[in-house]
Amino acid sequence: MSSVIVVDSACDLPERIINSRTVEVLPLNLILNGETLLDSFSATERLKMLHDGTVNLKQDVNTSPATRDQIVEFLTTKILPKYDFAIVQTVARSRSPQFDMWQEVNSSFAAHYREYRNSDRNFTLRIMDSGTVFTGQGLMALNTIYLGQKGVSRRELLERSKTLARNIQSYSAPVDLHYLRERARRKGDRTIGLFSATLGKALNIAPVLYGGQNTTAAVGKVKGHKNAVDKIVGHAMQAIKKGLETPLISVGYAGPLEDLKQYGSLDELKVLAKQRNVKVITSLATLTSVINMGPGTFSLAVAPTDPKFRLVIE
Repeated sequence: MSSVIVVDSACDLPERIINSRTVEVLPLNLILNGETLLDSFSATERLKMLHDGTVNLKQDVNTSPATRDQIVEFLTTKILPKYDFAIVQTVARSRSPQFDMWQEVNSSFAAHYREYRNSDRNFTLRIMDSGTVFTGQGLMALNTIYLGQKGVSRRELLERSKTLARNIQSYSAPVDLHYLRERARRKGDRTIGLFSATLGKALNIAPVLYGGQNTTAAVGKVKGHKNAVDKIVGHAMQAIKKGLETPLISVGYAGPLEDLKQYGSLDELKVLAKQRNVKVITSLATLTSVINMGPGTFSLAVAPTDPKFRLVIE
């Protein structure tokens, strides 16, 4: 039976995974200076957009969920003719209507699935809310691939994925607090005031953000972006020592991956991870992630066995 994991283009995954037969990506919509485009850009194209300033604050750029019609078209052309079983893993339900839209399509359109099949076998679709965003969503997909390679049953795979969703912690360290505030303001979110954003930029204050269990929040602020990254990486190292729900850690970066060499703590994490048989998987951040948090943002997702073990910044 052929199976596939379906994610959307907000999910941070390495290009080699996206181009494999294990994953299909539903493009979200990119609105650039009034023109709507499908977010199906390659890593090379995303790097070029970062380099030429397509996602800076001077540009009118945003993203929107895939529509019902786009989901139906994606299903009928990319999924139904090729696979017998599909697991859809969406960005956090609290942040996007994508999960509910998939549920509605599966409910209203299921009677027509057989019309698009190239097989007499039944088709099964399961829809899961990752409860997290970007790199966290990527960790969920990577773990599903990992479990599939271990040969676990479909039922066990679904149950363990649900458990993982409750444990995933995604942390991000944006470079520019002013950028973060302005993007939030354009979406109607005024939680980061102008004064705090301006003061943060002047004093080189870097925020650390959390996403998991269908909540997003600020963990705290530290002096300097590299220190913020060190806090995140240090938490991941402690999580490895305490125990992980999956032996995988997902890292996303909104810039050339060779620039990750500037973070010495990341090398320390990789050494510890190798000693404990944990894989650290790195990917270029998606456009949705970059647009929301800014170029240069460092993100990491980890799933401690104890979900109460969180990063705390005094």
